[in-house]
Amino acid sequence: MKKSILAAVMAMCSIAAYAQVSFGGQVGVNLGLGNAKDGYFAGSIYAGPELANEPKIGLLAGVVAEVDFGKLSFRPELNFIQKGSKSGISGYDENKFSLSYLELPLNVVYKLELGSKGNKVFFGLGPAIAFGLGGKIKNTDGSTGAVYSRKVKFDGKKNGTDDKAHFKALDLGANILGGFQMKSGLFARVAFTYGFSNLYPEKTYNVSGTTYDQSYKNRGVNLSVGYMLGGTKKK
Repeated sequence: MKKSILAAVMAMCSIAAYAQVSFGGQVGVNLGLGNAKDGYFAGSIYAGPELANEPKIGLLAGVVAEVDFGKLSFRPELNFIQKGSKSGISGYDENKFSLSYLELPLNVVYKLELGSKGNKVFFGLGPAIAFGLGGKIKNTDGSTGAVYSRKVKFDGKKNGTDDKAHFKALDLGANILGGFQMKSGLFARVAFTYGFSNLYPEKTYNVSGTTYDQSYKNRGVNLSVGYMLGGTKKK
């Protein structure tokens, strides 16, 4: 097993030695589509309504690398990204989630040349790993209009007794993207990230002896523009 892993690593290093490597940066916006679910609101108390989730706009900024193998390339990114959503039920409480992450999408990309001018379109997919940095949840009471905020702490703490909201720091998901890149290095791309992780440390909670399920999962569509510095073929 160890020999197989070593052989695979050596093969990848050998291939990378002849690949074209380039680096760049990007800025853009993220449309947070976080999905909140709460069994309390789906119960008979509220005659069956479910939480309505609405998008929230945030920023995205980061760096991009590309290891080019021809039509295929490995194109990882490292981004600061703001995620979140607005969830609630009309006439009841409303929560606005504002969450900041450091995210690492690891995409394998297929490229298609457009004519002979060096412009290309690309499509890709891969896993996305995000680590929570901080955030807040703003709650609006539907009956009184009172507003209060709680800071989000990404420590995964269960049964917290302080005034903070405790979330899991690690968020695992999948990423798909597509874009257009000019010969000059300028590019634009759009990506969709689907989070698999339930960020709540506790999947259930108890109210008056009744247990309810709860979950919050990140989703989002982001659009960015950027510039890639020309790579050089390694000999």
